[in-house]
Amino acid sequence: MTKKILMKNGYLLSVHDDSTVAPNHIADVVYGEVITDDALRFPVGYRVVTSIITDKSSDFKVFHTKSGSVYELIRPALLLGISFKEWQQMREQTISPDELLTLPGAAKLLALDINNLKPN
Repeated sequence: MTKKILMKNGYLLSVHDDSTVAPNHIADVVYGEVITDDALRFPVGYRVVTSIITDKSSDFKVFHTKSGSVYELIRPALLLGISFKEWQQMREQTISPDELLTLPGAAKLLALDINNLKPN
């Protein structure tokens, strides 16, 4: 049985390079706050920014990562486009996407169309 991490307040983050002309997609990752962890790696409430997503369910609730972990969200992920710099900032400071948006000088987020996002 695959061990999974159940999370709340989930975001599917589409990371793009910092180009202002035509940003290139780098990777998709998930942010969430741990409710339970079958693998016992993270405590309850811990803020996770996953490794690169390799597969996702059509309802945007279950995500498989490059490192082999499985993350499940209690609600479908909110979709957000961020820059590579913002991704690094979230990982280093363990801040949420909502907190990221309140920081001075936060870059404008890229608009994502949920209709164009398909499961891998």
